[in-house]
Amino acid sequence: MVQSVQGQLVNLMREHKEEKNPEPLVLSKGALEQVLSSSGVEEEHREAFAQRFQEEFGANARLSPQNLVDKRKLEVRTPDVKIQVPPERGDLVETRIIDGVGYILIRAEGGVEVNGVPVRFTGEANRPQEDTV
Repeated sequence: MVQSVQGQLVNLMREHKEEKNPEPLVLSKGALEQVLSSSGVEEEHREAFAQRFQEEFGANARLSPQNLVDKRKLEVRTPDVKIQVPPERGDLVETRIIDGVGYILIRAEGGVEVNGVPVRFTGEANRPQEDTV
């Protein structure tokens, strides 16, 4: 959902730039709620967003999407790890619960290196392959 919201906001910024509109792009609470809705955010979370938006900015506030997302990077962070992915490749990142534990999965295309050392994946053909780092 986060990737979808970011992608939609980045698309709005790109479209605005392509239109060469001299006015800065700003979004109302309603426009942001629509982005959340179309990204699959549940109604209770959209309602909480609307309430918090009004408390923080006022009902008629307009926000620049440039202050909401960084269109140059997608950053995934845990207390111990930070991963940066180009926003257009957010499709490579996935979250899953496996045996009750949350994981961040990154599809490995074209090769993997850790500190400049290539990592090789090994394992059986029908089993998830892994290698220790």
